[in-house]
Amino acid sequence: MTADLSQEIRQLLLGSAVNVAIAILTMGVALGAFVLQSLRRRSKERTLFWFGVFAFSYGLRVLLQTGVMQYLVERSTLGFAIRLITFTIGMPAVMFAWGLVSDRLSLAPKILLVINAVMAITSVGFYSNGKIQNALDLLNSALVIGFTLAYLIYIFLPRCRNISGIKALRVIFLVFGLFVLYTNLVGALSQKRVDVEFIGFFVFICSLGYLTAARSFRNEEQLATLRKELDIARRIQSSILPERMPQLSGLRLAAKYLPMSEVAGDFYEFLIVDERRVGILIADVSGHGVPAALVASMVKVAIASQSAHASDPALVMAGLNATLHGNLQGQFVTAAYVFFDLELMTGCYSAAGHPPLLRYSPTTKLSESITENGLVLGVFPTAAYSSCSFQVLPGDRFLLYTDGVLEASRNNEEFGEARLLDYFTKAGTAEQICESVTAAIHNWAGGIAGDDITVVAMQFDLSQP
Repeated sequence: MTADLSQEIRQLLLGSAVNVAIAILTMGVALGAFVLQSLRRRSKERTLFWFGVFAFSYGLRVLLQTGVMQYLVERSTLGFAIRLITFTIGMPAVMFAWGLVSDRLSLAPKILLVINAVMAITSVGFYSNGKIQNALDLLNSALVIGFTLAYLIYIFLPRCRNISGIKALRVIFLVFGLFVLYTNLVGALSQKRVDVEFIGFFVFICSLGYLTAARSFRNEEQLATLRKELDIARRIQSSILPERMPQLSGLRLAAKYLPMSEVAGDFYEFLIVDERRVGILIADVSGHGVPAALVASMVKVAIASQSAHASDPALVMAGLNATLHGNLQGQFVTAAYVFFDLELMTGCYSAAGHPPLLRYSPTTKLSESITENGLVLGVFPTAAYSSCSFQVLPGDRFLLYTDGVLEASRNNEEFGEARLLDYFTKAGTAEQICESVTAAIHNWAGGIAGDDITVVAMQFDLSQP
């Protein structure tokens, strides 16, 4: 290597030292963002990922624009790489910036993404056409200025005041916006300018990287707290359901409970009068999640207070309605209650806006839907309820269920009562009925629950000891 060549390389390194250092540090920050995002794989938030892509692309472009890289890489290849980054960097920038203020892409950022993609394809396809490249440069500057101004205006709107870290976000983008406007306006209007955008960007990256990481982990902590609270709620809700099936001579009971989410609004309970008489309740609270689970807990308390007239389903429904009315905050409850007397071999049934009780008799090979519905619970203070009575034959099977069973959907077609009856009549014991029905619903809906699912099966077997 000659002395002149060594001196030239030394001068290039000295002249590009700041740019190279900032480029490497910026890409290092981007890699740190990727690492942090990988630690949060369970999270659906991708703000850190897009921040990393944006920062790495910008740092790489700064590095490629240094004198050292112009010396080491063939000029046409270097120019192509720089332009490719210039016209694609807008896409992660839009995804990142919008992700800071919203969890859903609206029409405006979608349009910007399409424009960026078209510009990138055009720049690559017409790379050798100077006029098109100059036009694209002007359009890109206009887009950057327009997006920066629009974003600054947006984050200062009152609707954004509740966004986490919005005050810091406003200051950071305001300072960076000044750098962007200076670079693009002066670059478009004059060839003589001091290139300071990369300095502003590095400050921007460090500030925004810290803000994004802090907010992401704060959100993660909040989610962890929420998961813990939901787990506690799930365990509490599980505790309000019967721990085991009542053991009555001549009647076998089984139940299957499949909540749509961590906590749900379906509920079932048994009112045992004595070893020969029992009442069975099933209820479905409107809505899902914690609010529905809280109301289900209220139903638990309300049904316990109805034990004095457990043998009269109409009175049980009326009592539940009176207890729940005025306490549901706009929600309502559907319910069904059936009472069996094993001495007399009779049943009595009443419901409140609930799917009918299903019955199948192996003796007669007949199935039927028993309907005796009143108004839903908790809405109308003076709602009246009636009940119907029927004889029970040896071997008879009965099924109570929530509407999630009937409404399980595949290709917009519901599971429906006809299919339910088919699986109900073909199964044998109460346990087999519950397993068969819930498995059929799971297969029908492809494992995607559209609602909470609960079934309670009853099988009369006089040979049972």
